[in-house]
Amino acid sequence: MTERPVSIDALQALVATTSPASLSVAGAGTKRTAAAAAGTGGIHVLDLRGITGIVGYDPAECVVTVRTGTPVAEVADTLAAHGQYLPWDPPLVHDGATIGGMLASGLSGPGRYRYGGVRDFVIGAKVVDGRGRLIASGGQVVKNAAGFLLHHALAGSAGRLGVIAETSFKVFPRPEATCTLVARASSRGEALAAHERLRLANLDLDALDLDVTGATVLARLAGAADVLPARAERAVQALDLPADLRSGHDEAAAWATAARFSAGP
Repeated sequence: MTERPVSIDALQALVATTSPASLSVAGAGTKRTAAAAAGTGGIHVLDLRGITGIVGYDPAECVVTVRTGTPVAEVADTLAAHGQYLPWDPPLVHDGATIGGMLASGLSGPGRYRYGGVRDFVIGAKVVDGRGRLIASGGQVVKNAAGFLLHHALAGSAGRLGVIAETSFKVFPRPEATCTLVARASSRGEALAAHERLRLANLDLDALDLDVTGATVLARLAGAADVLPARAERAVQALDLPADLRSGHDEAAAWATAARFSAGP
């Protein structure tokens, strides 16, 4: 049985009336394999795609608050209009991934190399517990706080701690320019060695990835456009492999391919 609440109040009521039955929380289904592996199957399915919307966004404060079923792509487009972005490069954005699914799965893309994963950017959340109560953790302001808080624990929780209803994130200004080196090695061992040379070269990389199957290394540089060519040249020297320099659509396509994984049937 699938239920699709369209508000947080309706979500609370549904959870309260189904207790103590098991619940399976669903978003856009882009991470079905990950959810199944985490054991989130159940009789009652809560489809959260009806609980959508950007609740608050202050570009000056670099903070956005979003309801759980909102597509990540919608948030990314809103941020881009103000020159900001989600630095951890959430995967499956163009496959319809939702904000709640992104946090519940705890998955981050290549930007995690430099900036950290999704957990590091969550500053607050509202969660519906097993009795239908709405619990708030953190807030909508970036501030220092000691300890490991509930909204941090939600990253990768796969619904075990409750149903994520709303989340606040800190975001970053988008860099002026980026470029990516794509180097294909003759073997996995050669690719791994090149990856390690780049990692240890102190090049201030924006992202670094290794495609083991294709023996390919991807390294992204970001910053002022006028110094990127010189920085890319130093990265090529550290790679010690022939490399293609990608920018624009070609660069985006390279990272989109690297970020994909099987989401199951």
